[in-house]
Amino acid sequence: MNTVEILNHKSKTFKFTIPNNFDECDFKQITRLALRMDKLFEHIASMNSLNDKAEMSVKLEKDDIFQRERIVILMILANINPSNKFNAKTQLFFKLSDDQIHQLLELTNWVLNLPSFENPLPFIPIKGRGRLYGPDQSLRTLVGDEFAYAQKLLAKIELELENKKRLILMQKLFLTLYRPASDVPIESVWSTGDVRESFNRFNIEARMDYVKEVPQRKLILVKFWFTCALKSFMKSHPEIFSHENKEKANSTSFGWLDVFRELAGKDNTKFHQITSTPMPDLLVMLKMMKRDADRIKASNP
Repeated sequence: MNTVEILNHKSKTFKFTIPNNFDECDFKQITRLALRMDKLFEHIASMNSLNDKAEMSVKLEKDDIFQRERIVILMILANINPSNKFNAKTQLFFKLSDDQIHQLLELTNWVLNLPSFENPLPFIPIKGRGRLYGPDQSLRTLVGDEFAYAQKLLAKIELELENKKRLILMQKLFLTLYRPASDVPIESVWSTGDVRESFNRFNIEARMDYVKEVPQRKLILVKFWFTCALKSFMKSHPEIFSHENKEKANSTSFGWLDVFRELAGKDNTKFHQITSTPMPDLLVMLKMMKRDADRIKASNP
């Protein structure tokens, strides 16, 4: 935790305590951050036509929406409630100088690293079970089946209004993404490059007791991070993740698996390959299959 002491006009000292990372945030802070930051990242994404990071940084520095949202995030982390106008600490916060606000904002820069989609929880220890490992920041270790299943769960979470059912869905999403270490060492020539054991959706129900050890704030953080990473990943491959294909995925039982099969020309012999191939390799393969299928279709009108 970072602690900054500031004097008010009566020379009384107030301490502003700001978390240094997500692990130091409480449930309320994580929940509020997820809601605010989703909007902030949408705004940043809308400005991503700028390829130069330095130019982007300069533009954000002058962007009113970005700076306003940063202050809201600072208030969340410092536990400042703007509706509590009679609280002395709240009153002091709104009287801080620009330099003092800037000093506090510097302590929240770690939050803004999330648009790079670095997984804030690369592993989570489970009492009596060891560590469960999450995917890497680029989602390159997700296989087709895992990707489709996780995306389907994410869509259900967004639609579920009942808190208890929503929590169960978030637990299942966590167990989809977080798994024990593989028996194959990562440095082995036989390794797939994923530290986690292979995805098997039937293990999720069997491991529901594992997730009782995971605080809800971490489940929310995993869901939020995966949502951000997924949006970035899909945006990088518009040929596959087109609006039309998204509509198809939302309307079928197997979601993106059905879309992937269709892109492969409905070749049933490729089904196992589609489900077990890491996403970057799968997307390259699907683009090639789609071109072959389109070529065959064009030659046989």
